[in-house]
Amino acid sequence: MQSLHKGDGYVEEYYVNVQHHLRKYKGNQMSQQLYMLDEDNQAIPVSWGKYEEWESCLNRSEKSVLGKKLRSDTVGNTNVTTFFMSTPIGFYGRKPQLWVTIASGPDLFIERVYSSHRAAISGHLAQIRDLKKSNKKRVRTFTDGLSPKKMVAFDCHPN
Repeated sequence: MQSLHKGDGYVEEYYVNVQHHLRKYKGNQMSQQLYMLDEDNQAIPVSWGKYEEWESCLNRSEKSVLGKKLRSDTVGNTNVTTFFMSTPIGFYGRKPQLWVTIASGPDLFIERVYSSHRAAISGHLAQIRDLKKSNKKRVRTFTDGLSPKKMVAFDCHPN
């Protein structure tokens, strides 16, 4: 797991780098294999033309700079989104890592990559659970001294 604590500019820079990679790939189709998802969410290698045909059939809500958006959730002020990317981010053994889950929020950036759709969705749900646990740990209650029944919550997360 890679965890980086950066500002929102880091996420924007990540998107720009992916866009550059895809433009470079289109110009040099021999450099790396391109993939799309079949009806069972299995990655299959395809030509650039077949990929563009598949991409044009995606709903607008599924399209993203990073690829096909599979799932997106918000926990507190952190967005968690899982994408299928058309080109491998890396390899796990011989399996291409084509799925990525990104959790981004103020001063938080976590990226996890996967080699299967099932692992990506499981990882997405695990990331949500982890964020919910960490949010519970950060919020404590105390009495304000005026009324013993009145409880006030505050965020004790260090800045």
